[in-house]
Amino acid sequence: MPKQLTSERSSGELDSLVIAGLLESGGNLAFASHAVAIIAGFGSLAALNNVSKLLCAVSLLFWLLSCWFSFRVAIDASLFRHLAYGGSEGWQRLDELLGDWGLWHGPGGRTTADRWRGAIVLWRRQTGVLILQLATLMLAIVVNVGGPHV
Repeated sequence: MPKQLTSERSSGELDSLVIAGLLESGGNLAFASHAVAIIAGFGSLAALNNVSKLLCAVSLLFWLLSCWFSFRVAIDASLFRHLAYGGSEGWQRLDELLGDWGLWHGPGGRTTADRWRGAIVLWRRQTGVLILQLATLMLAIVVNVGGPHV
């Protein structure tokens, strides 16, 4: 059970909880990406020209990439939330487990700051892919409405 917010909370715990909260917003980004993918799917069926169909398909490819980043960000959010109270021992144990399972081959001894920087990079990539997904869908709509019908 998580500790109550008190002045006893270490700055490392608080940092991890703040990062977890930010990363959990990636779930909202994922929902937005799914909505855009549904619109792009219907758009690819209803498009009046091949350029619009292609742009809708590109938007759907961005959706697949967005799903990957959403998955990774959700894992990081969960880890930051659960390991916030374990201190550096929890993170070291995580590195050992990942190494034993063959899922991590990087250098040991990463700091919590290194970890949250990496998690923020994933969150930013998720946000960037959603922006690209939206931009290609909007371009498909503009081309479909105003472009030549081929």
